[in-house]
Amino acid sequence: VTVKFARPAPTCAPGLDDDLCKPGPEIPDERKARVAARLRPIAESLATNFGFQKSCVDSTFTDEPVEVPSNLANSIESLSHWLCNAMDARAEAARGFETEAQFRATVADLHARVFRNYIHWGEHTGMLDRAKATGSLDDSWLDAGAAGARRDRAKE
Repeated sequence: VTVKFARPAPTCAPGLDDDLCKPGPEIPDERKARVAARLRPIAESLATNFGFQKSCVDSTFTDEPVEVPSNLANSIESLSHWLCNAMDARAEAARGFETEAQFRATVADLHARVFRNYIHWGEHTGMLDRAKATGSLDDSWLDAGAAGARRDRAKE
């Protein structure tokens, strides 16, 4: 497969290889790989059920179209980085020796942080009260959101 460039190769780094399509040095991160492997089945199921893009055909840098990972792979990579960074911030979790309870607590904290604006909007519009009244929503993730907000205010 020959490579075509959309623009000239940058010249800011001396000795830089002209072919920027080759992957650079990979720094293995076993924890991120374990987290990504745990997220992948969930993400693939969501992608299938809701029609998210798993891959796409692209010919930007090649003569022939090739299939490249897309939103699914990007989401898994992003979320696994977020979780690993959140685990690094936990004082009680030594890198690489986290317990299942610590991992689950990190997931709950990140979930609360990501959905905090949604919770605030739901409170503002009254939709959360209606969802709780119909029994389609329990308090477990709302409590996690409140705990996350309290921690953030304490840091400020």
